[in-house]
Amino acid sequence: MVRSAGASPIPAATFAGVDHFRLHVRNVVDSAAWYCDVLGFGDPWYLGEKAMLRHPHCDLELVLQPRHASTAAPSDSSFDHLAFRVQDQAQLETWQAHLRAVGIDLPITPAVGGVSINVEDPDGHDLELFVRDPEASRDLANRASAPEAQAVLKRLANK
Repeated sequence: MVRSAGASPIPAATFAGVDHFRLHVRNVVDSAAWYCDVLGFGDPWYLGEKAMLRHPHCDLELVLQPRHASTAAPSDSSFDHLAFRVQDQAQLETWQAHLRAVGIDLPITPAVGGVSINVEDPDGHDLELFVRDPEASRDLANRASAPEAQAVLKRLANK
């Protein structure tokens, strides 16, 4: 419950989940094909210049729309990244094998609160395939020799 000064309690507003995410892209058709082929989204449907895609295993709609001159360039955008939650370490390793099969060879790396694979789409948007698991993150950081991995381990140990 939320209370505003001098008023009756107001029920807390909640979210049921993320409904959709919109990205500005250079080429809607090419980007839609990439999201289908690489990340397994379903076939797009089009509404004017926009493409809408749903993933068969999560309730997220991705909206791709053309980047127009008035839209900020990706480096000027306030967008940081989009993380897709993956069920567990085994499923993340399945994603790693799938990405390798389509020519994208990326490591599983420690992340705050878990482990992840970080990939860029054709427009340079940062995407993360993420498993929320602090223990997996610690184990991977312990095996890694990179200073960055050791820094993540230290931050996790201090929480």
